[in-house]
Amino acid sequence: MASKPMDCLRQIQLSYLKIKMMFRKYYLPLFILLFSSTGFSQERKEIVAADVVTINSKILNEKRTVWVYSPGNKKDRKAYPVLYVLDGETHFNSVIAMVEHLSGASIIPRMIVVGILHSNRMKDLTPSGKNAGVGSNSENTGGGKNFISFVNDELFPLIELKYSTAPYRLLFGHSLGGLTVINTLIHHKDLFNAYASIDASLWWEQHRLLDESKVALAVHNYPNKKLFLAIANRMEKGMTQALFRQIQLKILNDKI
Repeated sequence: MASKPMDCLRQIQLSYLKIKMMFRKYYLPLFILLFSSTGFSQERKEIVAADVVTINSKILNEKRTVWVYSPGNKKDRKAYPVLYVLDGETHFNSVIAMVEHLSGASIIPRMIVVGILHSNRMKDLTPSGKNAGVGSNSENTGGGKNFISFVNDELFPLIELKYSTAPYRLLFGHSLGGLTVINTLIHHKDLFNAYASIDASLWWEQHRLLDESKVALAVHNYPNKKLFLAIANRMEKGMTQALFRQIQLKILNDKI
């Protein structure tokens, strides 16, 4: 009879260890990612151990600045994945801290981090120029297509020329940046290997991107793509549980 309590205790111990391993492998990284994404109201202008790179953009017809953190030294020719961070003024330091912590624990690989600064974030990070009720005119919105062209045609080549990059790119964005992440995945899926969208502003232009996503998910495949989608304590109008499940199933079926 004494074996039953021991067997039960053993099962509890095994369950605890399994939960602990799952937490360390999956939930801890996501917790840190979400935690680093909650203090976004305060901009951080100071940067440490990062290169300031200026690009004379012909596509945007202006000078643009990015901050680049590289884990290796100048003589290190090891190739690293590249994480591109929208709203770099706000998120760059937090993301670097997250990457250093997780890579130090061998949970994720070391990687280059590129923080993209925005001279007009509303223009850069909105895919269309019509949105009644936000107090923004079309001249200051709807520049998303040109911005993504800048990233693909001017920023990628420069980063890959100056730094030792692996053929693996990630895109991170919050709020309007999260909207841009989803828009890029849906309409320019081959630009990045992995996408992280935090609290995307899916309300933009009466949830237009949600409608476009429904069509795109039904028609296109997204093999070998990764998507992390976080919506904290709310569900956008139009983002039904059914659509959320559709995105999940699409991810599983296409092995995203």
